[in-house]
Amino acid sequence: MDFTEKVVIITGAAGDIGRATAKAFSAEGANLVMLDQNYEALLEVANQLKLTKEDTLMMKVDITSECEVSNAFQAVLEKFGRVDVLFNNAGISGKMQPFEKISLAEFEKTLKINVSGVFLGIKYAFPIMKKQKYGSIINTSSDAGERGTGSLSDYIASKHAVNGLTKAAAIEGAPFGLRVNAISPTSTNGSMMNTIMSNIESKEDGFFLKKIPLGRFGEVEEIAQVVLFLASDRASFVTGSSYRIDGGRLSI
Repeated sequence: MDFTEKVVIITGAAGDIGRATAKAFSAEGANLVMLDQNYEALLEVANQLKLTKEDTLMMKVDITSECEVSNAFQAVLEKFGRVDVLFNNAGISGKMQPFEKISLAEFEKTLKINVSGVFLGIKYAFPIMKKQKYGSIINTSSDAGERGTGSLSDYIASKHAVNGLTKAAAIEGAPFGLRVNAISPTSTNGSMMNTIMSNIESKEDGFFLKKIPLGRFGEVEEIAQVVLFLASDRASFVTGSSYRIDGGRLSI
C-alpha cells in the first residue's frame, strides 16, 4: 500500500484514530493534510512523526463551517494540486442519556459535527476528485450506525446518517471512478471511549467489554490499517460499504 506523493486529508487528525491514521499514511509516503480544531495538538502530531513543511499541511478548521472547509480544500489545491484520499474522521460521542434528558441543542450539536462535517468534506472533495477521475473517501461511522441502543439517540442517529451519506456518495461518485466507504469501529481504546465511560449512568463492570466476542476493545492502530486498505488500490472494487471493525460485536 504505497501512498508515495498521494495527498491524504484527515479531519480530526489530532484525535486518537486521526493520529494513528496519520502515522500509518506517513509511513507509506503520503503527503498529509491534517485538519482539527486543536492546532497545538496538530503540532504535537507533526513533531512526533517528524513531518516536514514540504509534505504536510496543517490547518485549524471547524468542519461544520462551510467557509472554513472550502478554504481548507482551496489551500490543499494551492499547495499540492490534488486530493487523492479524504478521511472524514472528526466526530463526537455525545452524552449517554435517555431521550427525555437530552436537549435539542445537544442533539443538534452531535448531528452537526458528525453528519454536516462529513457532508461538507464530501461536497468539497467531489469536484476535485471527479476532475481527476480518481479518489477514495472514507467516513468514520460506528457499529452504532448499524444497530439501535438506548440512551445514545443523538450518536445513533448521526452514525446511521453517515452510513446513508456514504451509500449515496458512492453511487454518485462511481461513474467518475471515485470510491466512498465507511468504517464502523466498536469500542476502541482512547479518549472518546473514556468520555463515553465517564458519562454512562450505569457503572456496571464490563458494560461494553462483555458485548465483544473477541473479549477486548479495539486499538487505534487496527482501525488505521483498515482505513489504509480502503484508501488503497487494493480496495479498487470496494465502494458503498461499511467495514465493521468490531471484534464480532454485530455478529451476536
